[in-house]
Amino acid sequence: MDNVYRIFQKGEDAASGEVVTGIAIKSIITLPLKDAQLPVGLIPIRGAAYAGEDGIKKVEVSIDDGQTWNSARLIGLEAPYAWRHWEYLWDAQIKGAATIMSRATSTSGEQQPDTATWNVLGYCNNGIQEHAVTIQVI
Repeated sequence: MDNVYRIFQKGEDAASGEVVTGIAIKSIITLPLKDAQLPVGLIPIRGAAYAGEDGIKKVEVSIDDGQTWNSARLIGLEAPYAWRHWEYLWDAQIKGAATIMSRATSTSGEQQPDTATWNVLGYCNNGIQEHAVTIQVI
């Protein structure tokens, strides 16, 4: 693992890169699916968040491409080193495209970044924008 799991940039020697020792805080959206077409009304948005050694303090959801954020409800069991499930119920009243994003904050205060830091092998990809979902409200 010491030879492969390293963060380095194009043109750099892989051995000079920082060794990946943990998974960066992240959240993902599991429902609705990307490009879903959903009727106006109550739309459940569900997902999971992970913070490694830390727990998940909160998850926030944006339905307007990151302009505003709403608190999601943490659901299910909380266990060390496990993904924490969350849910947000969105009352969609306007038809059209919507970009849904989620961001997590750990119990130590670390917040998921807006975008991931690029590296050759893609390790620690945890940016909000990389995990966004665009849907169509019909």
